[in-house]
Amino acid sequence: MSGDNAPRGVPVRMHPVGLWFACRHAESGYREEQGRILRHQARIALVLGMFLYGAFGLLDVAISDSVPVPALALRGGVLLVGLGALLVTWTSHFERHHQWPLMTAGLAAGLGGVGIMAILPEALAHGYATGLILVVIAVFLLLGISFLNALLVNLVILVAFAVVLVGAYEDRIQVLTESVQLLAALVLGGVAAYIQEYQRRELYVQRLELEDERNRHRDMALTDALTGLPNRALLLQRLEQAVARTRRHRIHGAGLFIDLDRFKPVNDIHGHEAGDRVLQAMGKRLLACVRETDTVARFGGDEFFVLLEDMEHADFAREVAARVVDALSQPVPIDSDDPDSPRVVMGASVGICEFPSVAATAEAVLTGADDAMYAVKKAGGNGFSSYRGGEPGEVVCLG
Repeated sequence: MSGDNAPRGVPVRMHPVGLWFACRHAESGYREEQGRILRHQARIALVLGMFLYGAFGLLDVAISDSVPVPALALRGGVLLVGLGALLVTWTSHFERHHQWPLMTAGLAAGLGGVGIMAILPEALAHGYATGLILVVIAVFLLLGISFLNALLVNLVILVAFAVVLVGAYEDRIQVLTESVQLLAALVLGGVAAYIQEYQRRELYVQRLELEDERNRHRDMALTDALTGLPNRALLLQRLEQAVARTRRHRIHGAGLFIDLDRFKPVNDIHGHEAGDRVLQAMGKRLLACVRETDTVARFGGDEFFVLLEDMEHADFAREVAARVVDALSQPVPIDSDDPDSPRVVMGASVGICEFPSVAATAEAVLTGADDAMYAVKKAGGNGFSSYRGGEPGEVVCLG
């Protein structure tokens, strides 16, 4: 999953009221994605809001000769808050913390409107109730604030309206009517915002599930089901990339083709399930022989391949091959969970092909390592040999 999304295979659960994800990774990923999406929307909403807020102020001045200076100052302060929130949308912090500047701008617009209504004469102030309804709708549906945060902002605006103006105005019925209208706008806008965010989050969860499914299919296609190691297809991809990197950075790598000795009798005598358990054990031993940056792959059947990159010195591949032969020639229990399980002793034939000095392509590496491995087989197995660009080199038998 992209970003800090939910761990693979873990269902993403959403709170039915707050609409947040129980999984912290999914919630963080959703917020960052929304921050990227909402950046342009927030800019448009803030610019439009500041324009309308300023236009209504000019209208007040045009139709009234006695607009109090504190009301004009309060309106100017709200515009400065909006400008500050607008500037934040151009910062890198907006993607992760976009809710705070947008909530501040919405809260400033609503409380500024309430404050202006408290300053203006009652006859002029009641016309602002419609403006507050517009603020409530904008906070819910336009600014990009999450449902729960928008609900909190608008509840603060509604309470401020009721507390400040019920005590300030004589026409209580008018104030009550406007309070009910504001409450109705809050309910309708809240329901619409809830549905909108619920749908956005549902779509986000569906994308996570689709991506998780694609990743599972990709892993199945590139991973050996028995050992969990990379399969031949993934090995070829990594080998081609490694050969290209060695040419570009002038470093050296090597491929080790490994074929288990005396594996067929394990299947014939103990059965295929026992053979599968032995292959799994051999895969783990191979991983213990190499560095974390190296690749151990199951090539097919009882064949494995080790890809070494950025070798530490000239004899590094031969040292790894010796460790591999020693590890795979140790007795291995048929059933590791049973202490009395019979043990089998096999061994390994290892062919080495270095690149780019000996082989210049991925196919050449595979062919050279395979030829060297067969030379070890012909010599009796349980050893290693290096391909020298035409024929295998000396076979080193270790047992």
